[in-house]
Amino acid sequence: MQPRFSLFAQALRSSRSWTRPVRPILRPRAVPFVCRGCQSKFSTSTILRRVAHASKLAFRNAARKAGYATEAGKPLNRYPETLLIYDAGDMRSAFVTVWKILAMFEATVVVTILAPIQYHNENQPNPNLRLFYAVGLTVLGCVPFCLLSYLTAPFVKHVHIRLPVRATRSLARLQQFAMNPPPDTRLEFTTLRAVGFKRHTAVLLHELRALPASRWGFANIERIKSDYLLKDEKSKGIFRKILTVLNEPRFKFYVKEGRIYTIKTKVPGVWESIAAHIRRQTDEIARKAKGPGRKILQARKPTAKIEKVEVKPLKRQTSRLTR
Repeated sequence: MQPRFSLFAQALRSSRSWTRPVRPILRPRAVPFVCRGCQSKFSTSTILRRVAHASKLAFRNAARKAGYATEAGKPLNRYPETLLIYDAGDMRSAFVTVWKILAMFEATVVVTILAPIQYHNENQPNPNLRLFYAVGLTVLGCVPFCLLSYLTAPFVKHVHIRLPVRATRSLARLQQFAMNPPPDTRLEFTTLRAVGFKRHTAVLLHELRALPASRWGFANIERIKSDYLLKDEKSKGIFRKILTVLNEPRFKFYVKEGRIYTIKTKVPGVWESIAAHIRRQTDEIARKAKGPGRKILQARKPTAKIEKVEVKPLKRQTSRLTR
């Protein structure tokens, strides 16, 4: 029985080629009767593709005109809006921080351990003398901490600048902005607190003045108190003034000059331009403060002295004939 079934199945499989039509069946479609131009015009996918392409071109052209795109049409944001323009370095910051912490540790040991031991000293029977020794030891122990905190308060670790959007697109625009920044440019100075933590002070460019070099000066930039700061100080009570002092406000800054402190920011020359602008506005304000009516520089007189030569009258000489 199996051979018969196998022959029957083979005959049935081979009969498919006999039953196939010679020509394929054409389904009725309207495409052959429409030209290709009309097909592209009325095709939904083509219309959507054209709309998307046109919107991309419009967005790219608008972004390129505004300076927000590169030649490839991709958005360009080369620099952040808050840009680091000065970095004192980790070694200098760590050196200052370590000395601050050591001074604070020394003051803490003196106040909490050595001063009480001196006050409770049984070898000294006079209690007034023991109190004097304890207070004097406390004051001497706190002097290094206070002195170091005062001297290193203007030390600036970082300087950040707030940039407009147009200045973040390229280095040329950034340098052009730094050459002539507006007065309301926002700068942020990062200093160190007395205990070594960071302290951020935001100032406006027109509030800064350059300090002249002095032998005992520990700052080269000063923030003047504007009208709103003076009004705020007058309106404060005694407790708010104490909190302000504990908050360690900064009005003087020390920014080290040198290209080594700006090369790490990858935008060297920006802080130099800002510092030059601060010096120019300081000189201009000093010139305006003097006002008219000052002594005008007179023409310098010649330093070479002209010696006067006395002209003596010539004596009349007569000659007599000798015989």
